[in-house]
Amino acid sequence: MTDVTGEIIDIYLDGGSAKAAVRVGGDVLRVPLTLLMEARVGDMIVVQSGMAVSKTGNRRKRESAHVSGSAG
Repeated sequence: MTDVTGEIIDIYLDGGSAKAAVRVGGDVLRVPLTLLMEARVGDMIVVQSGMAVSKTGNRRKRESAHVSGSAG
């Protein structure tokens, strides 16, 4: 299985284990966070063999972009 990178969109408990819903392209994967307990919603992570294995270091920004300019 290849590694994929995705954004954590939800973290929840399933049978006493922390799991994450991870958006990868147009799909949502449900993966255990056993190796990545410090992960938070919005983190970009690497999923390998169905398990979250590392953060990419990039965190998705939640604020909207503001563009300003002046005419003149």
